[in-house]
Formats: sequence, structure tokens, C-alpha cells
Amino acid sequence: APAGPMAAWAVPECSAVDPVTGAVLFEKDAANYRESSFVWSGAEKTVTLAGGRGEILSFGLCLSPASGVATGVKLRLDPIPGLENAQVRMFRAWYLHKNAGKDLPAWTPEYAVPLAAGASFDIPWVENAVQGQKNQCVVVDIAVPSSAAPGTYRGTLAYSAVNAPEQALTVVMEVFPFIIPDELNFTFD
Repeated sequence: APAGPMAAWAVPECSAVDPVTGAVLFEKDAANYRESSFVWSGAEKTVTLAGGRGEILSFGLCLSPASGVATGVKLRLDPIPGLENAQVRMFRAWYLHKNAGKDLPAWTPEYAVPLAAGASFDIPWVENAVQGQKNQCVVVDIAVPSSAAPGTYRGTLAYSAVNAPEQALTVVMEVFPFIIPDELNFTFD
């Protein structure tokens, strides 16, 4: 039987979200990130990204099942009109706890585990063994082709589970005219 919808919200790609409480860690003024951040409008269910051609635009998608448990969670970013050649990769956050030998304030995302296209997963993630897990974050990378025309593009990211109906959010990307080169033309010191 359906357990109700999953809440979803987006955070900047480097934001750390506690998988138990859903709190954004290490950032000031992040208490309302479920409603709004510089990449997310909860009122419009829209992720907004910006960058150049040849750049990888990323965000963290946080999922929270109404019942606290979801099986067979699936994510699908439909082809984006005008950016059909954009490569999309997704990574599940693997969490470590402060008692795991690191000085962490809580359960903290530490590794990005590749999520194969079309693969499903469960919340909580049994192999990660996060006691009380109610949220799972997935990093979504969208590689904008160097050949893309500058402009604004809109896509749809759908998410569902065996026990939760399919829902969707909008992904808006502003692609600027500059091109990120395939090879670096400078040296890091």
C-alpha cells in the first residue's frame, strides 16, 4: 500500500545534509534550505543552475519518504530539450558518523557512490547502517556539452518509489556563452 509522497528538496552540491534529521550541516543560515536556497525554490519545486558550456552543473537532491521508509526509489532526469547530449550522472551519499574516527558533528555525507542509470535504491540504505535514517541525498551532475547554445533550458527530474507515487521537479539551467576548455591552460601552485 502506498505510504504517501516523498518530500524532495535541493541543496548546493557541496552542502552536507544529516540523513537522520535532514538538517544542513556546516553552513550558517541554512535552516530554511528545504524551502529556499540559491539553487532551490520549494514554492516552485524548481532547481536553478548556471554555468558555462563544457561545465558540469551539480546539485544535491534530498529525498525524505513520508513514512520514513521507501523501497525501489528511482530517479529519472528526462532529456532536456536543446541539451539532449548532456551527460547525467548521479551519486548516492555514503554517510559516516562522528564515532567513525573522524571529528564530525553527526552523520555526515563523506563519499559519493555512483548510481547506475535506472537503478533503484531503498531509504534507509541498509548497507550504510545509519540508525534512524529518514533522508537520502543524491548528487546530480549534468555535463553541459561544449557545443550547447547559450540560453535557458528546462528539464524534469522525476522521483518515485514502490510505496510512493511519482512526483517531479523542474531543473532550470542558464548556460552562458563562455566555454570551459577540455584541457587546463594553467598550472596550479
